Amino acid sequence: MTRRLHHLLRAPFYLLGLLLLVEFLLQLGAVIVKDHTRLVPAQWLTGNTRILALGDSNTYGLYLDASDSWPAQLEQQWNAANSQRPIEVLNLGYPATNTFRVRANLPSLLDKLSPDVVLIMVGFNDFWTPLETLNAEQNTNFLDRVKNYSRLYRLYLIASRSRIEQKNMTFGYPRGGALVDVNNANQRLVHLDGEDLYMGTEPGEPARNRKAMSDNLKAMIDMVRARDIKVYLLTYPSNWGFYPGANTWLKKVAEAQAVPLIDITPLFIARCVDGAASCPDILFHDGHATKQGNALVAEEVGKKLESIERH
Repeated sequence: MTRRLHHLLRAPFYLLGLLLLVEFLLQLGAVIVKDHTRLVPAQWLTGNTRILALGDSNTYGLYLDASDSWPAQLEQQWNAANSQRPIEVLNLGYPATNTFRVRANLPSLLDKLSPDVVLIMVGFNDFWTPLETLNAEQNTNFLDRVKNYSRLYRLYLIASRSRIEQKNMTFGYPRGGALVDVNNANQRLVHLDGEDLYMGTEPGEPARNRKAMSDNLKAMIDMVRARDIKVYLLTYPSNWGFYPGANTWLKKVAEAQAVPLIDITPLFIARCVDGAASCPDILFHDGHATKQGNALVAEEVGKKLESIERH
């Protein structure tokens, strides 16, 4: 009886030892694979590949049905052409959001959604929304470090992520709406797996300071990479108004951080010689892509994802 009790008391330590051993083997395997990546054909897309699209109204699909946004069309196009290696694209773009909001919500999104790939097209709204103060200690406690670096935790997230799909996300912003009311708290929320995420921007006077955009993008890249997830930056379709500034910073950060850039803008410049008004079939008057324009975006993203991963 005493011996049995002795073993029962030791059971938690045995379990902890087993978990640590599995974690060590997973980390060792990751190092070996990383050291031999040039010897292994690049095949990153599997039957369970999940892509997370982050951004503002340009990703959300302003004025359009959800199925007409570029993330939804990316999934449709890809799966129609690659039935043996389908992808799942979750669209967490949100009208009027900026880099502060995406950065603040990114740890929760990575935990809950466990993507294999993250696509980021954000920054336009930084030019007219106020600066925000973010928690400088974010991702520095022990639990967050475990989440960031544990391969075992990553496997758990991948195994459990099927419980959350696009249909399970409730957006406070009404689809088809033209204006974002930053003073309407309900309009700025996304309900995701029992948690309300604040996705909109803070009301207040614009700070007229874009320096934080670069810092926020770099922080997002670091968060994604820390979890061994692939990350890509995208420029905007439009290159008029505030868009050129956002596109410039997206390019600069991509180059500085050695992040693959999917440059969408040239596709639209070539077709819109005199701005958005000259190509109403692919751009609305304010620079947001139409259904047809988003089809172009989706096609370009699909091509770049394949070409980048094959080299």
